[in-house]
Amino acid sequence: AQYSDSSDNVVFGMTLDGLDANELDVASIAGPTMATVPVKVTIDSNHTVGDFLGGIINQANAMGPFKHFGLQNIRGVCPDAAKACNFQSLLAIHPIRNEHKRISSLLGEPVKTHNSSSTYLLEVECRRISSLLGEPVKTHNSSSTYLLEVECQINETGTAMIAQYDELTTSTPQMTRILQQLIAQYDELITSTPQMTRILQQFEHVTRQLVAEGATTMQLKDIQFHSPQDAMDIASWNRSLPPLLDTCVHDVISGHAKARPDSTAVCSWDESLSYRELDELSTTFAHHLVKSFNIGPESLVPLLFSKSAWAVVAMVAVLKAGAGYVPMDPSHPPSRLKEIVDATQASVILCSPENDPLSRSLARASFVISRKTMENSLITEDYIHTYVKPNNVAYVIFTSGSTGVPKGIVVEHEAFCTAASEHGKRTNLNTDSRVIHFSSYAFEACILEILTTLFNGGCVCVAPEDQRLEDIAKTMRDLHVNWAFFTPSFIRTIRPDQVPELKTLVLGGEALGVDNIDVWVDHCYLINGYGPSETIVFSIINEHVRRGTTPDSIGRPVGGTCWIVDPEDHSKLAPLGCIGELLIEGPTLARGYLNDADRTGKAFVQNPKLVSQSVDNERQNTNGCVTNGHADGYANGNIGGKLANGSASRPARGRMYKTGDLVRYDGKLANSSASRPARGRMYKTGDLVRYDCSGNADGAILFVGRKDGQVKIRGQRMELGDIEHHLKSHLKIIQHIAIEQVDLEKRNNRYLAAFFSFGSPTLPQLGEGETPTIPMSSDLKALIVAAEAKLSEALPMKNTSKKTPRDRRSIVRK
Repeated sequence: AQYSDSSDNVVFGMTLDGLDANELDVASIAGPTMATVPVKVTIDSNHTVGDFLGGIINQANAMGPFKHFGLQNIRGVCPDAAKACNFQSLLAIHPIRNEHKRISSLLGEPVKTHNSSSTYLLEVECRRISSLLGEPVKTHNSSSTYLLEVECQINETGTAMIAQYDELTTSTPQMTRILQQLIAQYDELITSTPQMTRILQQFEHVTRQLVAEGATTMQLKDIQFHSPQDAMDIASWNRSLPPLLDTCVHDVISGHAKARPDSTAVCSWDESLSYRELDELSTTFAHHLVKSFNIGPESLVPLLFSKSAWAVVAMVAVLKAGAGYVPMDPSHPPSRLKEIVDATQASVILCSPENDPLSRSLARASFVISRKTMENSLITEDYIHTYVKPNNVAYVIFTSGSTGVPKGIVVEHEAFCTAASEHGKRTNLNTDSRVIHFSSYAFEACILEILTTLFNGGCVCVAPEDQRLEDIAKTMRDLHVNWAFFTPSFIRTIRPDQVPELKTLVLGGEALGVDNIDVWVDHCYLINGYGPSETIVFSIINEHVRRGTTPDSIGRPVGGTCWIVDPEDHSKLAPLGCIGELLIEGPTLARGYLNDADRTGKAFVQNPKLVSQSVDNERQNTNGCVTNGHADGYANGNIGGKLANGSASRPARGRMYKTGDLVRYDGKLANSSASRPARGRMYKTGDLVRYDCSGNADGAILFVGRKDGQVKIRGQRMELGDIEHHLKSHLKIIQHIAIEQVDLEKRNNRYLAAFFSFGSPTLPQLGEGETPTIPMSSDLKALIVAAEAKLSEALPMKNTSKKTPRDRRSIVRK
């Protein structure tokens, strides 16, 4: 169940040799007695081990009279039975009939017994099958039916465990209480040698818990599925975090202005600004914002700009005023923009001249940032100090919400600075970088293109709005761009020969494709980036993309640590190689959601048990490891790697006093308003991932999919519930609706398909060659562009069959 991404059901095939009947009955049968049947095991985590095993025994007994019914007959019973017969894992169980046959004669050599020096009761070593079994064993070829085959041989005197794959096998010392011999044969093209080794370690670890004294009363949810080796590896990967940078974004930009005043900060179609000019202009506008609009720390200022150098000036000005800026896309529906402005409770919107009328309709005041504003000499106020602190808000980015209301993600200065520093190191973004500003202001990538670039001393290259979409390659050549971020779907519109100066290409926002790698890997430094807005653009980076790299390999953490946990219980680690939900820990997390403490509390979990349970030993020598809690108790742990005095009643190591204070990694006291300790705060991404166990264990992560109804289209994060909400509110003719993300045949892009039924029992009548049209409001048309519409007599709904999502997608693909 752990490996099949199913927490409560698992289906596998089981082959029985029929020798459980009495000897006379078996001898009278003319022909083979072996039979293979599908087995479905339902797992209820609240059941005890005794009840679970008892249920399996009862199920096996009930299955006995029908085991020779045959797979071909079972397939015809019902659709679910036919689906169950498509199992890819096989378990073969049969007894060893010769009581005097020793395991040593079966294996061709003696089996070593368990000793106290072993970490596990069951240890694995690899040998060639030809030397172990005396003859070769066929593997990944046409004669192999299943991806994984496991054989159990019941032996009265004890057994060994053998993992057999391709032409290798792994044998182990006997357990102190060995119950059976296990042979696992698998296709190394599907399951690697290291992963098979981990599976056997995990199997042994779980089996040991099931047969332990008193295990029958233990609940299944209390079983630990990850092995001790898994825990050790995860602890080593998550040993430390980068220091939290105690600084503000604009201070770093001003530092570049002092160190390199004439270096270009912004190269745009309308203005070219050096770092000195950017610093001076933003300071002037910041003073005006403070005096005229009473802007200060924790204030929020929406920005409504077309692509322009002055949008960058406005961002830095807001930061210097102590406030946080809120980027908005003027092409979005006014109703959507109004929801954002209302959520921020903003007193003023900063905008470009062409967006001034729209801004005035959204807020009480609007202020234009432009060269003309400066030339009018309207802002000549004296210097005003704003007392901005690193834990004040820097920006708020709004994304789609499942209820139809956009949610604002609040990011602080220190969190962004930490992320920007780490991103610069891992993506070669530095003072020599010329970065194209391409993304919409509503897309978190604009933060990377602008603010991260300025933080690292690079140049922001701004394309005019029309060229941005029509001929971005030409713009990149004209601006001498050498660093770019695009979504995998958009980069397919550009050829490497069109952008010869491009040195670094970062792809993210959606799944990477094999074609992306093949086209670009030989022409530039290709990077695959992953990260939700709550973790500041990127939380995982694969900077080692090569030809042949698996597209779903998103790499290793950047700016924090990653935990892969049970999707139903974030306090339990998932076994290495198994699919689990991704949790991200570190100083680069957002503060939370604007005006939504309930949603923040659900998404950002505090001090999950898995941290202390899994990595305490690995962190004993790590500086800055603290525990946050009440000042009247002690807890197991360590601080600064120092030893504490011990006694006979308490260990010298691992006992610590919980002060209740929040501290930074440099030992400074943190402002309590941030309300987050240095370690233990994690963001639940809702994404399903697993560790890549195909080679040397280095903590690399593979992306699998989503837990919920969130999707990404052309890099934009969308909630399916949000889309359903707007469709229902704007299309009154809809009775039922379902949204699916689909991949169309022979097309590289992913699409959203809306399936809905009309209130009328009859379909609209269409003329020959006529295409149905769907009435939509202007607001909805601005968000959703319908590429095609089809009519169907029937629409399967989710609650009628488990197959209906696939059936709905098939309608679109036809």
